[in-house]
Amino acid sequence: MLFEVLIIAVFPAALLVAAVTDLHDFTIPNWVSILLLGAYVATGVFIGAPIDRIVIGLGFGAIILVIGFALFAVKFFGGG
Repeated sequence: MLFEVLIIAVFPAALLVAAVTDLHDFTIPNWVSILLLGAYVATGVFIGAPIDRIVIGLGFGAIILVIGFALFAVKFFGGG
């Protein structure tokens, strides 16, 4: 029971850290993103999700990241 609560608590805690540091320093530490990625995979494995579902979710995340890079490159948004 405690392990489940800890896994679930990682997501809002990491997002809160990201929001606070972004408001204060205008940056989000890389460790927050890595923690969220690791928590996503760990949660998927823990709840018994099929590996292909986890990989598909990571693939969609990668696609959105590439779209974000492209929008940043054409100066549509981001980066101050």
